[in-house]
Amino acid sequence: MHCFYINLDSAAARRASIEASFGRIKASGWTLERFPALTAQHVEGLGVPGALRPAEKACLLSHRAALARSLDVDGHAFILEDDTVFSDKTAAVLELLLAQAAPSWDIFFTDIAVGSIAGMIDLLLLKQRISRPGVMKVLNLRELPFFGSSAYVVNQRSKRKLLAALDAITSFDVAYDLVLRQLVNQGHLVAHLVFPFLTTVGDHADSSAIQLKTGQQADFISNLFRKLIWIDGGAALVREPIAGLAAALGDDSKAFGTLCAAMADASLQRE
Repeated sequence: MHCFYINLDSAAARRASIEASFGRIKASGWTLERFPALTAQHVEGLGVPGALRPAEKACLLSHRAALARSLDVDGHAFILEDDTVFSDKTAAVLELLLAQAAPSWDIFFTDIAVGSIAGMIDLLLLKQRISRPGVMKVLNLRELPFFGSSAYVVNQRSKRKLLAALDAITSFDVAYDLVLRQLVNQGHLVAHLVFPFLTTVGDHADSSAIQLKTGQQADFISNLFRKLIWIDGGAALVREPIAGLAAALGDDSKAFGTLCAAMADASLQRE
């Protein structure tokens, strides 16, 4: 598997983090290639049209350029953002699932973000149902509201198909991850998700260069949930930051949170 990670020249700490994480998986036949991300300043200089902020335009164009670079390499392309964290199970499980998958898939996500409480509860319950080691599920993303584009495999037969869809964009008004979701929901792309997630986001994701500060709390909560339910996740991984969040909540929110937790707790489920 050839992996391309998108990374700003200035983001040395992120570069070191993802390369160290990749080095720990020791996957035979896997390679990691850095793709220099476009900067917001570069995009502003180009006068790229559309309502997105320059950093969001740069993100979309960087993913498109990384995908174009992948045409030079045979096989599927694993496109990654530089806050990705790998499990030591990532390579073996992903290779097995891709070999077993029907050939019609276009994109295979190893991690997503979920923007609704109901979606979070559904995934948490699903993880509890398949908690036996080695059991994985492949979900159709057309049936699950999602966002995020931190880690996804593009089928070797679908690279040009996705690239053509991105090249057709004339006004950059929708963020890249939501462009992918639109293509999936409209049936232009067949996208699957492996669950539990085979990758997650690192601490660098909580200081994104793309997200506005006003949206940071929602992103922070979403990222904690992703760390909770990925293949190497669990409460111990997020206990301290979740305790900090809980301390800041009002009484009604705490009560509602307890009710949601009870609904999602396997020990309280009734037949």
